[in-house]
Amino acid sequence: MIASWPTGAGPAAAASLLRCKSFLPDPSPDGQTESGALKSAAFVRLWSGCPFVDQENSPKLTATDSFGSLLFMLLRAGKKALPDHIEIETETDAVRIRLRTNPRAQRYLLRLPADRSGPVLTVPKGGNLARAEKFARQNINWLIERLQDRPDHVAFRPGDLVPLRGTDHVILATGKLRGLISAGEGEDGYPALFVPGADDHIPRRVTSWLKDQARKDLTQRAEVHAKTIGRKITGISVRDTKSRWGSCASNGRLSFSWRLILAPPDILDYVAAHEVAHLQEMNHSARFWRLCEQLAPQTPSARIWLKENGLHLHGFG
Repeated sequence: MIASWPTGAGPAAAASLLRCKSFLPDPSPDGQTESGALKSAAFVRLWSGCPFVDQENSPKLTATDSFGSLLFMLLRAGKKALPDHIEIETETDAVRIRLRTNPRAQRYLLRLPADRSGPVLTVPKGGNLARAEKFARQNINWLIERLQDRPDHVAFRPGDLVPLRGTDHVILATGKLRGLISAGEGEDGYPALFVPGADDHIPRRVTSWLKDQARKDLTQRAEVHAKTIGRKITGISVRDTKSRWGSCASNGRLSFSWRLILAPPDILDYVAAHEVAHLQEMNHSARFWRLCEQLAPQTPSARIWLKENGLHLHGFG
């Protein structure tokens, strides 16, 4: 087994070492290179003294090996093995994507297997981690949209369960054509959303109602946090963002995902505090995170919750 090169190294590092005069002899004054034997002997010295090579487990080289084979081995030492998965970070959560190498593949390919085992990114021959991560980031919105289109997607029809503020509520049609949506208990004592209107209008009505609830909750929590640090919010909007739970503009406007109303209240409160903290610290520095935890002490646990459950919230509506 050959140890990997440090991050950012690889073939470039090998080429850099090849140019290092302390390892390889200089060309002759007339510009001609030295003989293959001299090169090989020098290359063995390079290999045995290289700090990036696992000397105990790597192949033992001799001066009789050809210069080409030695170069090939060194370049192989610079090829870092791919991890079994990557996590693509968004503003407050991460999407876990498994990596699979396929020497016959001609390009990177992101897909959702039918077995519900989660997203898989195929890496072609010659691919690397950096390019795989870049490809995944470029297609993260597409991935979330596909997850929403899956057969197990909850479309807010009668009988569906909706995790309002983190607690499952069953959608019950009232049979009335007019009226407002209300939350309460069904006949069996189970939390329920009572929704008037024709059945084919219920998904749209439930989505609109949830957006209103999200706006109310987020506005209330954001204003509390803004008052704490003496900052002013110039406006709050609720949208259906794909890759972030909230954002803060330099003019003081905050924007949030309406899907936060599907998370427990302390998660919504954390995201509100996160964006309000940006009114004072428009960065993710250590000062920012200290302020964020002052406003929302549950920040560490909330970040973990979003990483583990955030993608699930995109399966509703």
